[in-house]
Amino acid sequence: MRKLLLCAALTAFTLTAGAQTFKLTNKKADAAALNARTPQTFNAFRLAKGNVAAKEAEEADTQGLLKYGTKEEVMLEDFSKLNTGSVGNPDRNTKLDREEYEYPWINMDDDYTLTPGWGCFNAFPAGGAICIDTSKKGEYGHINTPMLNVGKYDCIAVLTFKARTDEGGTVSNFAVEAAETFNMAPTWRFLESYVCPTITDEWQEYSFIFHNCGEYTLFNLVPQGNYRLYLDDIEVYTINPYVAMPHTKAHTNYQGTSFDANWEAVEGAESYLVNLYDLDDLLGQQRLLQSDLPAQTNTFHFEGMESGKTYFYSVRAVKGEHESFESTKQTVFDLVAPVLDPTDFGTEELEAYSAGWSEVPSAEYYNYWAMSNRVAKEDGPFVVMKDDFSRLKKFDGSDPTYTVEDHEWNVYGETFIQGMEQAGWKGENYMPYADGYAVVDAYHYLYNQENSGIISPELDLSKDGGKITVDLSLMGELCDFWDMDNVKHEGVVQCAVALFNFNEETGDFSQVELAYAGDVTEEVKDFTVTLTKGSARSKVGIFGVSFPGNLYIDAVKISQNYKAGESLLDPFFFNPVNPVNVNEVVLPNRLYGQEIYHKVCAGKSVNVEGVEGSLKESAYSATEKVNVVVSSINGLGETVPVSLRLNGSTLQVENAGNSMVEVFNANGMLVAKGKQGAFNLGTSGVYLVKVGNQVTKFAF
Repeated sequence: MRKLLLCAALTAFTLTAGAQTFKLTNKKADAAALNARTPQTFNAFRLAKGNVAAKEAEEADTQGLLKYGTKEEVMLEDFSKLNTGSVGNPDRNTKLDREEYEYPWINMDDDYTLTPGWGCFNAFPAGGAICIDTSKKGEYGHINTPMLNVGKYDCIAVLTFKARTDEGGTVSNFAVEAAETFNMAPTWRFLESYVCPTITDEWQEYSFIFHNCGEYTLFNLVPQGNYRLYLDDIEVYTINPYVAMPHTKAHTNYQGTSFDANWEAVEGAESYLVNLYDLDDLLGQQRLLQSDLPAQTNTFHFEGMESGKTYFYSVRAVKGEHESFESTKQTVFDLVAPVLDPTDFGTEELEAYSAGWSEVPSAEYYNYWAMSNRVAKEDGPFVVMKDDFSRLKKFDGSDPTYTVEDHEWNVYGETFIQGMEQAGWKGENYMPYADGYAVVDAYHYLYNQENSGIISPELDLSKDGGKITVDLSLMGELCDFWDMDNVKHEGVVQCAVALFNFNEETGDFSQVELAYAGDVTEEVKDFTVTLTKGSARSKVGIFGVSFPGNLYIDAVKISQNYKAGESLLDPFFFNPVNPVNVNEVVLPNRLYGQEIYHKVCAGKSVNVEGVEGSLKESAYSATEKVNVVVSSINGLGETVPVSLRLNGSTLQVENAGNSMVEVFNANGMLVAKGKQGAFNLGTSGVYLVKVGNQVTKFAF
């Protein structure tokens, strides 16, 4: 067992429709490294943000801002309590930070400021001003405001301050940043990052505007070099608007050359003005195409677009002579759905078929699904999915090597599971094991805030009013961890089962239900979970939770009560991230006699700021029937010595090779399985008997 320090736990699971990275990760990390992930250090925000570069300065024109509304001051600090030292000779003997503090961002002695809660490092009194002194090579310094409530109105805040340098000096690399801290939560929302215009040895005032602020926003001022910088009269204020700023919503009705821009209606607004931007691919910058397009409602229809190109739109509300602030830009980063080519192979029995579809502008890949139509013959329980994970493969198609007794901590961060009968299951922090387990590592759920589970493909789970039964065979790893109070906790990894339904408004799947399997132990036990909110577009996820170790999933069965004649489109083939618009589909024996359907979507990688997820995918094509008859001899190999005899409705099997015998009905359902003996088939009809790689069709 590993000694771990538990630093974070999730309460919900998330699915991202386009995320497909197939990465292999390793969970060896210590508590110190994990704690260092939080932004509660002396590093500047922009270092924590990674690839978000600082902007050139966009100074807020105070008079220009006041045309939008009235000024409401939030904080003004004149540093009048820092009365020792002077400009040019700061008092380096006075220590402004406290000896003990919980957060480096709230470490300044409150006796030195008008408002409590400041943070600083290498900051000193300078005769009624504050000096940030990084004049020695390698020194770091900063000053940050307290957490301030600037989340009202349009969530826009203005930061102003006076600044100067020592006599004869200039500064051109001074960073001004902000973040919504959610009251010092582990994860922050970083706002704009600016580089201040050149600062000289004369006092000058600088102003910056920040959007998407909140109730616990702090502002950080950080020298990026070796010099002494003096600051005074730091002020933060908001604008009470004459008319509220609209909140943009996702576009709709995307047709490639047209789409509808949407936003929330603003109370009291008489009309709206819409701006359209595109992306200059050469410069990587947004470019204004059309401005001040009038709209009387909270939607605007754009036409004449280039299919697949990236656009942005923003909107301002108008009331009398007043306009609102320009809204946050909404990104249009979309693709049209592909159109499937006709497929008509007549009545000839085939082992495989070729599918094709139209090319989509800007598409980098396609996801292709093929599904069989399984029909319920009678009222009662219907198996939606069943797997014992005995045929799992690694992502490269090789056999698993890890076992319960001999395992490493490597997992696939994200991968599509190989070797399951139902195609399209995704594993997140998952690894197949040679002893027939699908294994997920809950360490990553607890420490890295990532899913650790297996997630089904999209399925129609609307039958029986959405009631779903999930049967599971599970075993957990015994683990321990130490909490923040250094208290040890020991227990077995547990299992949560979540249901996700497609949300038309967000265009993605959202968690709607969560249940726990029960008391998972170190021995395999059976569990039954009931879900009640299935829809026509649902996914089921099975996750490891509670303790940072492995959950061993031995078997899963998902079932619903069907009425005779109801059917399920059951995916048997899924080819993700296919770079060409054609696919060869092999037809398994078990599909003999079933109708085949297929669909496809297009995708591309996200490289535009403001678009969530690693991939963007189009809507799916229409689901269409493939006119093909599945061959009853697909997969024949070396002949297996076997004798089959019918005695009424009983099939007698004499199996000299002692191979596994599987009997399927005409709908592809497994009705009997064993090595040899008597198999009672019950009803008359067409059957397939598979012995090893040999398949025989018969009827009685």
